[in-house]
Amino acid sequence: MKPNLLLSLPSFISMAMLLWCWSGYSQKTIPLEEELATLIANNKLFTAKTKIDSLLQTTTFSNEDKANLYLKKANVFALLKMHDSALYSLNKVIISARSQGNNDLLSKGYNNLGVLLNQNNKSKEALINFKKYAAHVDSLPSSPEIDRSKLISDYNLGLTHYNLRQMDSALYFLDLSLRTALTLKDSIALAKIYGLKSQVNFIGGNPWEENLNKALEVSVAMEDTLNMLKAHLTLAEFHLKNGFMAKSKKAIGNAERYLQDGSANLYLKRNYFKIKYQQFKALNSFEASLNALEKVNTYSQRIDSLRNSNKVDLFNERLKVYEKELGAARLLLEKETDIKRLTLISSALGLALLLVIGAYLHRTRTLEFNRKLYHLNKINDQRLINGLDTDKATKQALFDHIKKEVIDNELYLDSDLSLADLSKRVNSNTNYVSDAINTITKSNFRTYINKKRIAHAKALMENKDLVIEEIALSSGFNSITQFYRVFKQMTGLTPKQYLDYVREQF
Repeated sequence: MKPNLLLSLPSFISMAMLLWCWSGYSQKTIPLEEELATLIANNKLFTAKTKIDSLLQTTTFSNEDKANLYLKKANVFALLKMHDSALYSLNKVIISARSQGNNDLLSKGYNNLGVLLNQNNKSKEALINFKKYAAHVDSLPSSPEIDRSKLISDYNLGLTHYNLRQMDSALYFLDLSLRTALTLKDSIALAKIYGLKSQVNFIGGNPWEENLNKALEVSVAMEDTLNMLKAHLTLAEFHLKNGFMAKSKKAIGNAERYLQDGSANLYLKRNYFKIKYQQFKALNSFEASLNALEKVNTYSQRIDSLRNSNKVDLFNERLKVYEKELGAARLLLEKETDIKRLTLISSALGLALLLVIGAYLHRTRTLEFNRKLYHLNKINDQRLINGLDTDKATKQALFDHIKKEVIDNELYLDSDLSLADLSKRVNSNTNYVSDAINTITKSNFRTYINKKRIAHAKALMENKDLVIEEIALSSGFNSITQFYRVFKQMTGLTPKQYLDYVREQF
């Protein structure tokens, strides 16, 4: 089981750091600060960007004010997943800060750039920018505001070293941030730091439970039931990974008390049933494990639906941005077109006489050229038709060979079968084999093989008294989870539902 510490998911932390930077512990207040923050919180990203653009066009702002607005604009672009635009805005901040000699603003630009690069899995580049930010913060005299910036700096460095799997360095900077958080009595930061430290230690094979229990204690003190649930789930997962079933079952029992309805907890409910599935499976309770797996699949489908809905909302916000930028570009193009039109009119009058004279000479040559071009087109069209017929016949012949190999030798029952393996069997290459399957079956290689596997699984269900796990492995699937997903996708029923209907008939 892959460890997945719920208190310190890297993607969640990166977004938290982005919002941390937005709040700006040492950032200068700009006009409409509260209004912009409200728009961001309500996901009204297009409106926020429009207001920032309007403020940027105001000439009364200083260069520093405009640079701070570009910081906000970069954050909006990052939330819109328009990373190129976010990088462009941050580069404008850095260039402006250099020209002003404003080291504080320059360091903010480096910090935000590091967060954005971390979000895009460019941790090495992020580390360079976080170090520049840290160097600036370390040069400032101590104060509560500066200490909070240092806390963020050290935490970002710890998180980035963790992403790079440089565990000793990660623990070093996390310990620095922990000392600062304890001094500031920042409970939210303490929960995050303890949580990430426990994951770093768990992956490194070091004692981890003390840090996770401290994260839990902080969450209990804050009466933060969501983080309490995450901590109990993580305890259950880590104990199960280490083979301590009793402790794992106790932790999952504690987690059950905090499960609540609502879309915000769909991920936690899925993780809860994932752990239950692994526990039942380890105890050879197959019926209970299947029921838990059904729940995992149910919540996975609901999460996919929620993700798709969020993607649509985000797409609509991005579309508004693109439409506005397109409108501005169109207006600029219209102005340029008016200027070009005047130039073209004067030029056209001068060229008109030359065109009339040249038209007669050109007409004679054009007629002869077009006649030759027509005949060439007819010849090429006939060659193209013949070539297409030959190509289709070739693909059909190759597919017939593929089909014979797959069915006669039951290649689909090999769970490790790859496109390269099949290509060797038919003495062809992967591009030709893939193209032949796509053209003849209107599906890709993986779908074609999975259809054969599902058909084989159905036959086993109807003719043999086997449990679902044996049917999955006997049909060429690597795991029961993969079998469930593919069977549901292709039949509309889960294997258990299908098997129940088969047994009813007998």
